[in-house]
Amino acid sequence: MTLRHRRVLFAVSFASALGACDIVLPLGNTPCPGECLEADATADGKAGDANGNPSQDGGVDPGPGALDPDAGPPVCDGSVCECVGTFKKGQGCVRASTLVTTYDALCAIADGTVYCSGQDFIQAASHNGPPAIVPGLEQGIAQIVIDSDHGCAVTTAGGAKCWGYNSSGQLGYGRQDERPPKAVDVVDLATGVRDVHIAHDKTTCAVTTGGAAKCWGYNGNGALGAGQPDGGPSSSSRPIDVAGVSAHVLDMGTGSTSACAVLDDGRAMCWGNGNSTPGFYGPDRDGPNYVPFAIEGLAPSTYVGFSNSSICALSRAGNVSCLGHNGSGLFGRQPHTSKPIEIGVLPPGSVAQLRVAPSYACVVTTGGGVKCWGERTPGGTIEPTPQSSLDVPTLGSGVAKIGLAPEIACAVMVDGGVRCWGDDNDGQLGNGLPNAHSDDPVAVVGLPEPVFDVAVNQSHVCALTRSGSVWCWGSNTSGIFANLDIRATPVPVPLRSK
Repeated sequence: MTLRHRRVLFAVSFASALGACDIVLPLGNTPCPGECLEADATADGKAGDANGNPSQDGGVDPGPGALDPDAGPPVCDGSVCECVGTFKKGQGCVRASTLVTTYDALCAIADGTVYCSGQDFIQAASHNGPPAIVPGLEQGIAQIVIDSDHGCAVTTAGGAKCWGYNSSGQLGYGRQDERPPKAVDVVDLATGVRDVHIAHDKTTCAVTTGGAAKCWGYNGNGALGAGQPDGGPSSSSRPIDVAGVSAHVLDMGTGSTSACAVLDDGRAMCWGNGNSTPGFYGPDRDGPNYVPFAIEGLAPSTYVGFSNSSICALSRAGNVSCLGHNGSGLFGRQPHTSKPIEIGVLPPGSVAQLRVAPSYACVVTTGGGVKCWGERTPGGTIEPTPQSSLDVPTLGSGVAKIGLAPEIACAVMVDGGVRCWGDDNDGQLGNGLPNAHSDDPVAVVGLPEPVFDVAVNQSHVCALTRSGSVWCWGSNTSGIFANLDIRATPVPVPLRSK
């Protein structure tokens, strides 16, 4: 039996409960045939390359050439297609290029279209239903981010569009109302947007192609960075310029009611309440910072992440520094610091990727290993200044990237395998054993092909394979897996769409 035939039979096995005949179709916008066909006669599908950048807020964006055109075929029963691991478009199936998730929602971009399942903060998707196309985002979408009550997208033309609830004007279309029926255009941002960020479930920010930062929505504690001494209005339904950050922004990190923009000169310009972080407010301030300022003493940086009441930054030289409250044990044993402290147990220049979770942080080293530290790492409590316990067991090399959430972390290996560690109340470790908490990484079992990236949430994990199919495990909260008959699963199951 050839490899291609094995893939056909594997895909057909998922459709065995459909009755009638099970037909494997090529990928693309291909109509279902009216009668049964031989599975062995199926032609291979072709999929175009996906184009993307590193993801934001836990999202997954494969780069050019990431899709494998020989894997992940949909299944058809008679004249009704069910897409297994892929997304229904017309009478055919398309593969994902971007994947993002929250506690009770999952959204993806497939062939430029946005699909969501689970929590119905979008009117198109209902609880326990298959992925639905978000009205207004049917084509030409390049990037998405979501939070608990709204989402935003960047189009291939560089425009910003948002959908969901709008009680504080977080959709940015000039009005404050409960929820428009479809995604709306953000005022004055029809072009020229590079990426979008959600700093709070009611605050949204964007970075333009010119490197300017703009924010809209809820303005509690100066979250919009308006630069007004009294903080300005309580909210804005239109984008406003972040004061003093009109150019040179490379990246942005966001907290609950705060944000930092990393500039091309390496400075981190921050505003808001800093999650009550000492030193975040700038010199001579003990309250919310309405005027953006540069964090003093921070080495030129490329990335800033928020962890409860702490902030950590990755420097251009490959070092990590943190500041703020030390309730999470991210730096030393002192209770807090207003000046950045370098994490000395990380060898200088050794960090390739930094990720920050609410109570711990992890890095991928230039040698492909993983190191974590903080108060509640997924493997249990680690001393604030660890010496030998910093290394994550069995992950000394071979790691491509990591994803973090409270109480759980996952690593994508260079060979496409996935290993997770931490809590397993709902099978979110994916090793086939429910309620099997593990301090050491365990291999996720049952993935049909190599994985490109993972979107990690506290209760579930979803993987985007190199071919663009989506598989999830853990809690099926709000039916995000589009499977009506499971509450949770300790092994990966494909997202289903029809």
